[in-house]
Amino acid sequence: MLINRQNAPIVLNPTVVSNETGSVTIKADFPYDQHLLNGLTIAMLSNTSGLFEDTIDVSDHTVLN
Repeated sequence: MLINRQNAPIVLNPTVVSNETGSVTIKADFPYDQHLLNGLTIAMLSNTSGLFEDTIDVSDHTVLN
């Protein structure tokens, strides 16, 4: 998912490219034009899918190592 400025979080569906011991590589689209992603954009992985209300909601569902 992406967080950009004070906009609602954007949920994306990543694709697993490789899954090796201790390392997972994913690929996801970056919809810059569609969502006007100007400035700092933060990508995060979540342990759930769905709509998130705000950045606090996103951080509550972020995958931690």
